[in-house]
Amino acid sequence: MNSIPLWRFIAVGVAGGTLSGLAGVGGGVVIVPLITAYLALAQREAHAVSLGAIVPTAIASALVYALWPRDEPPGNDVPAYIAGAGFMISAVIAAPIGVRISHRINQKQLKRIFAILLTAVGLRMLLQHPVLGNAILIAGFVVMVVMGIWSVLYQRDDSEEAAADEESEA
Repeated sequence: MNSIPLWRFIAVGVAGGTLSGLAGVGGGVVIVPLITAYLALAQREAHAVSLGAIVPTAIASALVYALWPRDEPPGNDVPAYIAGAGFMISAVIAAPIGVRISHRINQKQLKRIFAILLTAVGLRMLLQHPVLGNAILIAGFVVMVVMGIWSVLYQRDDSEEAAADEESEA
């Protein structure tokens, strides 16, 4: 087994951090594809690394945003730090649920579900139409949920797939 050179980890970190800060995507949308493509980690491990990188990346980015002068959007009576705190608390409570579900889904399905999320988010952003863009995003979420439920209920797990692959190769 060849080890991956340190410079590749650094390059992925620099690219992921820069793109995450630029796009405000929280890291996973950028970091997970970079990790699976250039660091040769499996999808589930890439999710774990991305989640671990979110805290320090978010703190660094939030500090820069907090110190940078900005105007609140018109009609927004809720300060950004209050909205952020509400989002943070609810996300911290919900994230472990998502992790538990992801461990019940095989790697191939997890990768497909993640691709659907990226596609739906990308289409919504490209269209920039409030009704059609949101409809596509909601449809993407519904497809993800259906695929996740299907995977948990009816798909073989990774160990069964690996055993089946080994049998077919023999």
